[in-house]
Amino acid sequence: MKKIVVVGSINMDYVTHVQKQPGVGETVSGQGLDLKPGGKGANQAYAAAYLGGDVTMLGAIGDDAAGRMSWKV
Repeated sequence: MKKIVVVGSINMDYVTHVQKQPGVGETVSGQGLDLKPGGKGANQAYAAAYLGGDVTMLGAIGDDAAGRMSWKV
């Protein structure tokens, strides 16, 4: 199998849960907060590896709390 290199974004998504989707100009309160690894490049690399690819991911992450969590994914 050929090697796959993905160059793209790596980020941490902050997800909250709401009772309903807000309308235009409406504010709704969220309950809880989940942190999920994401980014278009990271998602593509994950999918290719999940399907059995030999994947290397190249991307930049910040030196903040979210960036440090990305190293552990």
